[in-house]
Amino acid sequence: MLLLFILISLIYIVLQIWISLGWQKLRKKPPLDPSANSLPLSVIVCAHDEAPNLIRFLPSIFHQDYPQFEIIVVLDRCTDDSLSVIQGYQAAFSQLRCITIDKTPDDWASKKWAVTQGVAAARFEHLVFTDADCEVPPTWLAEVSQQFDQGTELVLGLGLYKTYPGWLNRFIRFETFYAAFQYIGMAAQGLPYMGVGRNLAYTQTKFAQHSGFEAFKNHLSGDDDLFVNFFGKSGKMGLMTHPDSVTYSEPKRLFGSWVRQKVRHLSASAHYSLRTKIFLASFHLAHSLHYGGLLLILAAGWINTAFLLVYVGRILISWYIFRKINGQILTQGLIPWYPILDILFFFYNLFMVPLGLIANPKWKKNQEFLKTP
Repeated sequence: MLLLFILISLIYIVLQIWISLGWQKLRKKPPLDPSANSLPLSVIVCAHDEAPNLIRFLPSIFHQDYPQFEIIVVLDRCTDDSLSVIQGYQAAFSQLRCITIDKTPDDWASKKWAVTQGVAAARFEHLVFTDADCEVPPTWLAEVSQQFDQGTELVLGLGLYKTYPGWLNRFIRFETFYAAFQYIGMAAQGLPYMGVGRNLAYTQTKFAQHSGFEAFKNHLSGDDDLFVNFFGKSGKMGLMTHPDSVTYSEPKRLFGSWVRQKVRHLSASAHYSLRTKIFLASFHLAHSLHYGGLLLILAAGWINTAFLLVYVGRILISWYIFRKINGQILTQGLIPWYPILDILFFFYNLFMVPLGLIANPKWKKNQEFLKTP
């Protein structure tokens, strides 16, 4: 039993180290040219009944330290004051344009249809995406442009969540950090599998080459991760990890709202490529079996110094890896809680991931905390 426990723990550590080496490659890349920021950019934001969020966060895009860009807000079947908010902003910001959608075709998921309409309206070749509840730093577009100036067709950025008190927020931010660790590190190692629509960019040419979302247009989720999973290997990719390029979104504040959101997000992973599924299954299964084995050992009364040394050794190595990666991401206040969060992540994998894989989620508007100050 001890040898099996050691083997499972080693598999997890080896895969975790392999991902972290991708981050190490990014640190060794030569710095980008800060003067390379002349590409005109089209920023696309889709919103459904998010007037308070548009009021709060859209100005962070207006105030970019960047010479030439347009903002396209796609109002997707809005019944609130979103249109009035946008019209009010248009008087002060001439680069802001608005598209309204009254109905989504029956064979399309609403978000993918909205994004497609935004792409069709864009004036510029290089497209940048974020969400209505995201706050972006003033250097965000400059960072994106530098990636495109390296000849890339697709840029993956970090989309993290704002900090609030409580363990739900702490775990949401940890799970998002964990996902970022995976998708950036794996992409750097030549295995891109997802991105986040909160911080994503690609060219109109790449979108057109693959007929946009046509291959998965009816899946509720996946305008970001499925696009990367299906088409990320077919061209040059930029990976944007500088703290000045990170977007921050409003997290869910109620457990039920978060569960619905994660089920929707996880449902897209059922459509990942076989290679991606094998790697992610191996990585997360090793993590789950590590804790499952530990629980079995405790229940059977087999615990001894050797088992404890393996467990503590695995935790310390993983803790060190995440601490090093966090030095590049600068996520606040998570690393000291790593051992507890890692245990919670075991239960997340045990219950939430299977639920997401078998679910057929339906879109449901979230009304909680839209007016968070």
